[in-house]
Amino acid sequence: MSTDEVPPRDRLDWWWHMMESDVMSVALTSEQEDGFRGSVAAVDLPGTRVATFAFSPLSARRGPAQTRRHGPENCFLFLVRGGTIQREPTSPGRTAAGIE
Repeated sequence: MSTDEVPPRDRLDWWWHMMESDVMSVALTSEQEDGFRGSVAAVDLPGTRVATFAFSPLSARRGPAQTRRHGPENCFLFLVRGGTIQREPTSPGRTAAGIE
């Protein structure tokens, strides 16, 4: 799946809907909203899903309400092959991921 067939102004919103329905509930922002691009390929295996993502720089926030709404029992492992990922504390004992 990719944003290539989506009009540029709608790509970040499309990406958010895809993340919300197929991956996890998350709030997304990007300074490249009009030029955002992303692609994902996934395969379902017994008891798990493996996916590879490539996307323009963005910031993702996942708060407690989003965790409760979509997958509090799920575990996510991120392997960053390019760019950076930064975890930012939001309150004592809680964190949110800022992906840049």
